[in-house]
Amino acid sequence: AKRIAKSSANPYDGMIIRKAEGVQQIGLGLYRRKILSLAALMARTVGNRGLLRMTLPGGKGWLLVVVDGHIWADGGDMIGPLDEVDQKFSEWVGAESDWDVCREMDIAESLAAIEDALAGLSQEGLSSLEVMPIRGATRRKVLVFMVILVALIVGGKFILQSYEQYRRDQLIEQQRLLQQQANSSQPIAADEFAREWEDAVKPGAVFDQVVQAWRVSPVNRRGWQIVQWVWADGVITETWTRNHGARYSEAPSVPNPGNQNNSYVKNPLAITGQPRGAQELVGIKEVSVMLYDLCLDLRGNPEITWGDPIKKVVHEGGMEKEMEAPFRRALWRVTGLGVMPEGVSNRLNSIPGLVLESLDWNKGKWVIQGGVYGNS
Repeated sequence: AKRIAKSSANPYDGMIIRKAEGVQQIGLGLYRRKILSLAALMARTVGNRGLLRMTLPGGKGWLLVVVDGHIWADGGDMIGPLDEVDQKFSEWVGAESDWDVCREMDIAESLAAIEDALAGLSQEGLSSLEVMPIRGATRRKVLVFMVILVALIVGGKFILQSYEQYRRDQLIEQQRLLQQQANSSQPIAADEFAREWEDAVKPGAVFDQVVQAWRVSPVNRRGWQIVQWVWADGVITETWTRNHGARYSEAPSVPNPGNQNNSYVKNPLAITGQPRGAQELVGIKEVSVMLYDLCLDLRGNPEITWGDPIKKVVHEGGMEKEMEAPFRRALWRVTGLGVMPEGVSNRLNSIPGLVLESLDWNKGKWVIQGGVYGNS
């Protein structure tokens, strides 16, 4: 192949060697542009806003999220166990509805889509290159080889470019550690840190307004039935499913392109009320007991997870010093709730440092979630 490349009138600068069952074939080509990663190639197949859930061999899944023509930076290119990928896919489907393409593909469809994308790479990235069948090899072997080839090309360049950056980062980190050797971590006044529970509306008032919005929401509409109702971040998200015989034109919103039997509606819900104001906290153990008692009375399942100490860096005398807040924050959840009993809002208000963040109704069961603060 090298002799052919040197003697040819065409200035070939690329060579691909493929092997299968003792047979070797060689192709020559010209690189016209930077070769894209496989994820970038797949992203070009879904338009400006696309959502793909592909099935890979070995019980793996691949989630690809494209927003405004680019792969979403936070979890938009995810390969992992199929159940985890399915969960993330469902979260995206529930959060957005205006996808250009939204597809779930089985393993045959996924491999075919990847192979089509790689065929596009051969057509656009190389000239004078003919893709030849390999005797005795399966299509899957060819596909695996092409995936490895693209990964090696892209990965090699990435490693070379990253090495110098790694060295620079090492020097910066060494300088930072030397500068902070004299620093100490010590508690400081609580007013040096944001007091979220005092700035937020009382959790009981939030709870009453959200539950009232739920009560006035329809649960059936011309053959479409609501299966999930979520309030979070000031927005109500409704998930509707189609009953047998219902018309698609009667859906609450345009049905999801990936699953035409589902429809999603989003509406803002402005929470009104005065901030809670100044309130002293109690200890972590004491507030945890209060939450467990609340879960017991609600007949729900408690989940409380305390986070790490809250810290911040301040500048003092030209030096950086790390300070630690006298309180910590926990994420709490109550799951498996049925009918809400009376007096829930008063119970929520009685727990110091509690903040309500979301209510989720799914097929007859509620999940309440929020944050809570306690003295360290």
